[in-house]
Amino acid sequence: MAFGTDEQKQRWLPGMLSCDDIWCQGFSEPDAGSDLAGLRTAAVREGDEFIVNGQKIWTSVGRVADWMFALVRTDTQAPKHKGITFIMIDMDSPGIEVRPIVQINGDTGFAEVFFTDVRVPADQVVGEVNDGWRVAMATLGFERGTGLGSHVRFSRDIRRLVDLVRAAGTADDPITRDEVAARFVETEVFRHNTYRTLTRLASGKPIGPEASLNKLYWSEMEARIFETGMRAMGSRAELAPDADLAIDTDKWHKQYWYARAALLYAGTSEIQKNIISERVLGLPKEPRG
Repeated sequence: MAFGTDEQKQRWLPGMLSCDDIWCQGFSEPDAGSDLAGLRTAAVREGDEFIVNGQKIWTSVGRVADWMFALVRTDTQAPKHKGITFIMIDMDSPGIEVRPIVQINGDTGFAEVFFTDVRVPADQVVGEVNDGWRVAMATLGFERGTGLGSHVRFSRDIRRLVDLVRAAGTADDPITRDEVAARFVETEVFRHNTYRTLTRLASGKPIGPEASLNKLYWSEMEARIFETGMRAMGSRAELAPDADLAIDTDKWHKQYWYARAALLYAGTSEIQKNIISERVLGLPKEPRG
């Protein structure tokens, strides 16, 4: 919404809002994760199209997505943070191969995506050609600050945590009760901070590097929620799904493992701490050897 043309907004936003179109993010590559600007997927201009070749990895919902918003390198001679373009790609385009990645929890929520001479109309570039880094940073700001860390989702997880603790018979254990209470307080703090972020956006202010505070908070909070549930189950947490508990422990196990990924995607906790220290607190950058 911040960088798209009016035509692009009319074309894509309704499908996003209605969820008729499923989107995935084509950022990470095998040699460009935390160092995202090191990406090498290339897009060469040919008339009114770009020809895309390369690979993306850890693409969330890549196996079912209709569209991808991707970063591609359009100028190999420019400094690595320059020469990058933000472009929308139809996942049904000829030349795209999607390979699901089976995770430790048994799901295939991620995929590898390969591009071989994929033709993408030039009018699907968002922002300016070679200025995609700026668009990507704005996108990540929303992702870190508001998008993935919905307080509604975490409040639901807390209710499920309470149900799990009761079903496991540990609701009267004082240590478990303290842990559950702490998780509830954390989600309430996050809820109010989310409102502050939305108020900032509603007043026309940019989300800014403060988004990293939100991302660091909610990703580590999410991991703690599911760790608390695993501890509440005691020795049964080490076993296959327990049919004797009045809760879907299989789903809990899977979300526990997926919560570990929250510490990595949208920028690792270490990256967020660097951003907070340098861009929010104004501390000097760490010396590079």
